[in-house]
Amino acid sequence: RTILTKLFDSIEEKNREAFRSLEEGDYFKARELLEEKRSIDVLHALYDRTPESYKKAIAIGEKLLQDPKEQQDPFLHIWLACGYALDYASRKEQDKVPEAQLQPIKEKVLREIKAALAIDPESKALLRSLWKPAPGAPDDDLTGFAPDDPDLKALLEE
Repeated sequence: RTILTKLFDSIEEKNREAFRSLEEGDYFKARELLEEKRSIDVLHALYDRTPESYKKAIAIGEKLLQDPKEQQDPFLHIWLACGYALDYASRKEQDKVPEAQLQPIKEKVLREIKAALAIDPESKALLRSLWKPAPGAPDDDLTGFAPDDPDLKALLEE
């Protein structure tokens, strides 16, 4: 099972549990179950397709990281890494920001990748696919970094 399969299975199971709770009249439990996967809001923001939607994703993700329970969600860290990577790429390409000034953003990307890997080592395959996507793959959020980037190679290829 891939990490994405785990995500969707987890969401599906939470939805089934919430539905059962609603059938049993336990509205508070249903609401709690439906709010548990809040990291999906970061993913939705990344797919918003409005200019700079990654900034919204980062804002949501950083707020969620304040909750210790959310800190244990590898997807929150993956989606945040993507948001930071899109910020990095935008500043590099559009704003022509020098590499030295981009380093703090790259450090955030690396921090989130490390956090995701620490929680779920299987997330490496997904992260690698976001950095080195297959031709035609729709998700390429980490491609702002070179395919031979030594920091990403150390985390995602070894």
